[in-house]
Amino acid sequence: MRLRRQYRLIDAFEFIADPLRLDGGGHARGRFHESHTSGRRCIRGTRRSGSLIGGLEPFPDQACDPNQGGAQTAAQWFNTSCFTLQAQFTFGNAPRNSVLSPGYADVDMSVQKDVPLAGGRHLQFRWEVFNLLNRVNFDVPNRIAFTPNFGRVF
Repeated sequence: MRLRRQYRLIDAFEFIADPLRLDGGGHARGRFHESHTSGRRCIRGTRRSGSLIGGLEPFPDQACDPNQGGAQTAAQWFNTSCFTLQAQFTFGNAPRNSVLSPGYADVDMSVQKDVPLAGGRHLQFRWEVFNLLNRVNFDVPNRIAFTPNFGRVF
């Protein structure tokens, strides 16, 4: 009797696991570098630096490493106090891509089982999980310096 129960459990396990399919996919992107602009709009086609090209100022001055001392939360991703407005008629000294943005990781998985039915039909059981690791993925922080949302993630 005892052997028969074990056989039934093994038989049930084989029925469940035999045609079981596992599918999965993932995306991962490491932290990447971002540049920041000083955020001052041009007045009559001239920039604070004195160049005659329209648009935003290219770069502010950078006094320290913005990746050190930042809270790395949605409210403040990097240390915004490292940036200051450059002097009149000068270009800022902030290098390109000096701030590290948050990375991105996502793992999705599905388990599927097809059960054959009479008449050539099949019944499919499916269990899908999205963001299996339950990781928060932030967007790129606001890169325009001296604005209220500078350094914030939305």
